[in-house]
Amino acid sequence: MSTQVWLPKDAEQLKELREAAQTDISILARMYSLSITQIKQLEDGGESSFYSPAIKYATGRKLLMHFGVDRSEEHTSELQSH
Repeated sequence: MSTQVWLPKDAEQLKELREAAQTDISILARMYSLSITQIKQLEDGGESSFYSPAIKYATGRKLLMHFGVDRSEEHTSELQSH
């Protein structure tokens, strides 16, 4: 069984997509019942606002999907190849 983790490239992509869509962090936070700090940590790193790495990954993936990106297949391939 592979462990799913939120990677730095996921963080970069989320921030780029959010900025390209001109979506304010506070709007995204409200839409998904998150704090602004949690969104910033997804984009920039950090763990303190999340219960576990798995929850951070699931939350980040949900936000990427908001912008039309599904990284689940890619993560599975990358983790199996290492």
